[in-house]
Amino acid sequence: MLKTTTKTFSHIPLSRLQLFAVQSDVPVTDALDRTYCLLDLAQEMAEQAALAENSQQLCHVIVYLIDMAKATVDACSEGIQTSVEASHE
Repeated sequence: MLKTTTKTFSHIPLSRLQLFAVQSDVPVTDALDRTYCLLDLAQEMAEQAALAENSQQLCHVIVYLIDMAKATVDACSEGIQTSVEASHE
């Protein structure tokens, strides 16, 4: 079964630390299902933000949702690559 690797996200500029992380060993299929949900919410909020007068808060939420989704896809990709490399050894 393909699993994720640990992938940090939500960089804090002044401290150069990462606040959150995708956990390792999550099945890739489960992680990608969650990612789909995150991206679906981001899309809905982007559509709302496009029509809203003052959408700054919505835009911040969209950025965080996309950041989480990207980290999850990266963790899946790294997990798949690790699995492929291990199978060739």
